[in-house]
Amino acid sequence: MAYLFLSLIYNEIHRADESVSLISTMEYMKDINLIYAANGKHVTEKIECKSHVSDLIRRTMNLEGMMKE
Repeated sequence: MAYLFLSLIYNEIHRADESVSLISTMEYMKDINLIYAANGKHVTEKIECKSHVSDLIRRTMNLEGMMKE
């Protein structure tokens, strides 16, 4: 199931950036940090992407929407 998920991400990213391989997709996934900071009852959510490809993954997967659900 994990390989299916990874291949779906790879197919979307490969359309925008031809240099991405299936193996490097896993490395780019490591560059995405989801940060939750709690202050009392208020929770702040932030996404950090360390490369342009990981930012492309963030936009493709709509991670902001996933964090709020």
